Amino acid sequence: SKTLRVKLDVGVLTNFFFKRKEEAETSTEVKESKKKTVAQCLSMQRSQNIEIFLNGCGINISHVKSSVLNLDEKAIDADNLGKVIEILPQGEELQELMEFKKNNDPKVLPWGRAEEFLLQLLEIPNFKIRAECCLTKSRFDPICNEILQDIELLHRCLSNVVDSSWLPNIFALVMQMGNYLNHGTNKGQQRGFTLDTLPLLTRVEGFHDKSYSLIRFLMDTLESDRKVKDGAMKDLELCESSAKLDFDESVRRLNEIEKKVTLVEGSLKELKDDKTDTDGFQTVMQAFVTAAQATLSKLKEKVDEVQVLSKRSCDLFAEKPRTPTAETLGKLAAFRKDMEDGRRQNLMAKVKKEKAEKRKAEQQAKAQARKSVHQVEQASEASTSKRTMQVKVPEKPSTIHMNANLQRGAANTVN
Repeated sequence: SKTLRVKLDVGVLTNFFFKRKEEAETSTEVKESKKKTVAQCLSMQRSQNIEIFLNGCGINISHVKSSVLNLDEKAIDADNLGKVIEILPQGEELQELMEFKKNNDPKVLPWGRAEEFLLQLLEIPNFKIRAECCLTKSRFDPICNEILQDIELLHRCLSNVVDSSWLPNIFALVMQMGNYLNHGTNKGQQRGFTLDTLPLLTRVEGFHDKSYSLIRFLMDTLESDRKVKDGAMKDLELCESSAKLDFDESVRRLNEIEKKVTLVEGSLKELKDDKTDTDGFQTVMQAFVTAAQATLSKLKEKVDEVQVLSKRSCDLFAEKPRTPTAETLGKLAAFRKDMEDGRRQNLMAKVKKEKAEKRKAEQQAKAQARKSVHQVEQASEASTSKRTMQVKVPEKPSTIHMNANLQRGAANTVN
């Protein structure tokens, strides 16, 4: 058989393939021929991050200058100033920017926004030192106020608990209850107990009434002396909120802000001979350091007092020496809650009992009323029956007697 040959259309092949290649090459040449609109030296990712930060926070170099040169704390908030410090170029990037500035004239080709912002930061005299001092100054009061609030709350709470005259009375009562119930055993002559024992009061149930626990008995007993109960509840009032505080974290933050103030003081010594300080920066910061050190001194005194009170609480309640303050206060807060629950259960049981007695009394009254009505009805029926008998009974004999006489009279007449 003969082989069939298919005719190849070279023209169509050329139009579809070679022409497209020429267009691709032409478009590539056009792209390469496009001129740059800005001069850049940073990586694309670095430039994008800086621009996103500037656009998102609405920050420009004038805000930064107002903050670190004019000491205007409203120009830029502390968090954004901290981020500006973080993006400050260092090391190789700093050298690249210096080379970039040297080799690129912004009048010929504008710089990229990120490059321009960083280079403007570098032009501010002692920017990093100034910015860190301003940052410490702006953050100092909020941090110290938070620390002071937590420490004062702990101080009040521990003072109320340690110096309470009501809690020992309640704990003595608890110990008497335990010794009485454990009489004749090794646990029947205890002279003290730990706070870990207190939850047992909710678990020991009554013999006849399983819902009646020792904590309910304790609260019933304290109803006879409400002054003791109310005083103890008042002294334990701050335990729940204080137990949520982290005293060690407060001390750590206090030490950290103290180091920051020390760094500001050291920075001022570095700037002592700085002739560019024409805006009173050192004067303002020195006044801040003096006031901050006085505030920190008072805070440290409060911390020392709380530590002393914490140690006293551990000794008083037989806690281990290094037991965290929050743990001790948490146990006392739980005991207070158990006391509240026990008193609430007693009140509910009392109301329930009163309702049951009232319902029983009402039922008895209704039964008595029904009985009285029944008795009245019976008496009335008996009275009615008696009256009927008195009227009817005598009539019949008299009628019969009269008929008999008439009959005898008629018989006599006939005879």
